[in-house]
Amino acid sequence: MNSRKRMMDLMYASVIGIGLSKVNAALLDAHFFVYLLLAATIFEDLYLYYNDANVDGGLHPDAKASWRKFIDLPLGVAEIAILAAWLFAIIAFSDISQNFFIFFGVFLGLKTVAGFFLCWRDANLKSFHMLQELVFLCGASVSLFIGFLPKAIFAEYEYIDAVAFVLVVWALQTVLWWSMQKYYALSYKPPKDHKPGM
Repeated sequence: MNSRKRMMDLMYASVIGIGLSKVNAALLDAHFFVYLLLAATIFEDLYLYYNDANVDGGLHPDAKASWRKFIDLPLGVAEIAILAAWLFAIIAFSDISQNFFIFFGVFLGLKTVAGFFLCWRDANLKSFHMLQELVFLCGASVSLFIGFLPKAIFAEYEYIDAVAFVLVVWALQTVLWWSMQKYYALSYKPPKDHKPGM
């Protein structure tokens, strides 16, 4: 697990470094502030990775070891795909491309996929936690909808306004997700025979 944790640390650092290298601090315009919000999306994902996905067992350390081992690979692939989608979104944004919305939508959608594997690993698919993971689909569906608009319709809107709208939806869904997380953490009670670290 430690080697996987170190690998993910390196990947997060690399992706965030490449993404932030696209920011031009000399241009204090709308694009600069959108870059800061985009950086916030990956830092929030990093925080979520360590506090929810948690490579050492997540919120349910009592999950069966066999389930953990089986789910480990697809969960790891989803985590790497999340980083790749975010990086492609940043590159597309710097090119002022409509593909930004597709990649950003995939980034958010993959967070639901990772949440599904996390709940599956913890034998917790029919739970409030799984419902909570579906919240990411709000921003994903809005972003993908804009991304797949016909170019003639998309051209009628200001690019930066559309990006800002998607980021506002992301902010709202993030507040909702963490509010649900707080409720879930308070309501979760491990089994009576649970031993910490098992």
